[in-house]
Amino acid sequence: MKETIKAIRTYLEEEFPESEGFTVERAAEISKQPMFKEKGNRHRIMNSRGEVIHLMGPTDEFMEDTPQEQIYKTLKKWDVAGAMRNAGNKPVLVMTTGLEIRDDWYKKP
Repeated sequence: MKETIKAIRTYLEEEFPESEGFTVERAAEISKQPMFKEKGNRHRIMNSRGEVIHLMGPTDEFMEDTPQEQIYKTLKKWDVAGAMRNAGNKPVLVMTTGLEIRDDWYKKP
């Protein structure tokens, strides 16, 4: 699981670099939502003022069903960062079937 989360973080840090004023952070409080068993999967992107501007989280099913070596490639292929930019501060859910922009984390997939 650690390597999978590392692949996600690497992707997000490349797409939202610190040199451009972004901070990638694991969002533990989001992980407490009932649709996610594993903590630490949810990530948020913050700007230089500390404001949360983007949210994303892979479902447990995505994390379990996608081979570890394919996580980064899948995020890139699906342009998760582009979806996050389009979604603004709405969460982007990464599922085995693709991406979904949510109004919040509470809606079940």
